[in-house]
Amino acid sequence: MMSKIPAPPKPKKLLLHEKAAYDPYLEALIGSDDEEEVPAFDVAARTKKLAEVNERANTLAQKLEQSEEARKKAESDAIQARAEADKAKTDAAGVEDLKKKLHDAETSLSEHIAARSAREEAIIKRLRSQNRRFVSKTSQEFELEDPDNDPLLDALSFLEFHGIEAREGIDQAKASLSPTFPEERGTRNFPCSCQVL
Repeated sequence: MMSKIPAPPKPKKLLLHEKAAYDPYLEALIGSDDEEEVPAFDVAARTKKLAEVNERANTLAQKLEQSEEARKKAESDAIQARAEADKAKTDAAGVEDLKKKLHDAETSLSEHIAARSAREEAIIKRLRSQNRRFVSKTSQEFELEDPDNDPLLDALSFLEFHGIEAREGIDQAKASLSPTFPEERGTRNFPCSCQVL
């Protein structure tokens, strides 16, 4: 009869904390039986995936480049907008300065017009006074046929009429007095002074 030989005991699975008690070479042999097998890589799938990743990286690089160009353009536009705003501020300051100068000029013009009006009134007053003197001396008062409706010009026109009348009167007086008072050395000595006129 044959006797049965007991089978050698199966090696025990080691837990992680128990591994330290065994030889590393033995551990590698034992551990290799318990590990799962890693499936072989599919090269075509990995290549396709790599191409997709490269394409995505290229797209992102293009978008980054476009974004950088857009940022530079935005900075350039911002600098130009700041320059335009500064120019507008300068122009606005210039406009304010021009407004002030215009106001000063208008004020000066108003003052000049007021002074001119006052001067014209004084001249009119003097001309009318002279006209009244002529009327009192000659007893002739004139009326304008076609007045200018400008007090200064109308008063001057009256004075011209009186001046013409005075010159004609002086010429007539000279003509009538010249036979009585002959010339002496180129001058005529008339007894009356014409300053009264």
